Amino acid sequence: MLSRFKIRTRIIVGFLVVLAITLGSLLPIMMFELNRLEQQSTQSRLNAAYTSVVSALDAKGRQAQALSASVANIPDVQQAMAAGDRERLAEMMVPVFAVMKGEYDVRQFQFHTPPATSFLRVHKPEKFGDDLSSFRETVVVTNTEKRPVFGLERGVAGLGIRGMVPVYEAGQHLGSVEFGLSFGQPFFDEFVEANPELDIALHIARDSGFETFASTLGASLLSDEEMRAAMSGASERRDAEIGDKPVAVYGRAVYDFSGNPIGVLELALDVSEDVALMNDARTEVIGVGIVA
Repeated sequence: MLSRFKIRTRIIVGFLVVLAITLGSLLPIMMFELNRLEQQSTQSRLNAAYTSVVSALDAKGRQAQALSASVANIPDVQQAMAAGDRERLAEMMVPVFAVMKGEYDVRQFQFHTPPATSFLRVHKPEKFGDDLSSFRETVVVTNTEKRPVFGLERGVAGLGIRGMVPVYEAGQHLGSVEFGLSFGQPFFDEFVEANPELDIALHIARDSGFETFASTLGASLLSDEEMRAAMSGASERRDAEIGDKPVAVYGRAVYDFSGNPIGVLELALDVSEDVALMNDARTEVIGVGIVA
């Protein structure tokens, strides 16, 4: 009887050892897979957020281009450009700009003659005649290739979202007209208001480092080294906290019309719910292991 009891004990102990080894092997694998899936989900959301910001910029660029097209097709505008009548053009457009600036966030409104000479800055009529070809690729492309363009670009007034189209009169190419829309803190505030799980910032590359162009973050969560890596084409991702809120931080380059990186878009995604779900899943998995 005692012998049979010892055999049964040995079988039970052996079974428990095998079960412990099995669970000890499976639980870490399950936790690793859960963590991997959570990381993949977070990365997908960050990629989607980056794409959403770029799409919003493109939408503003198309809006600027549409405004330019509406002005370029006004017969009186075409005739004034053909006659080189700057005063007549200013007389027509300066009042229009005043309305558009106040109601539609238009910041630049300009006419050019080929290939890239400022004919009339409607937003600053007293300044004209300067050659923009060394830094305004959008103007050069519009007037040399005679096609509409839009995109981010630095100008005399700084970085802006610009859209422009060629101007014709009786089939003759005369130059181009450009609208530049507001691109600053209001754009970032509006985006975050529509996407409350996000905070965003744009850091512009300078010779001395990076300068924050606009931000809803406060202090950047990316180091200069990480931003330099992002400028080279890599995407930077790490975890951080804002106060007691866990966030996934993502840095990726933003490009101008010419395809050159102008800075780094920083995204901070609130992952509080993801962390809570992960903790619950971890507790449940460990609980199942204990019960088993």
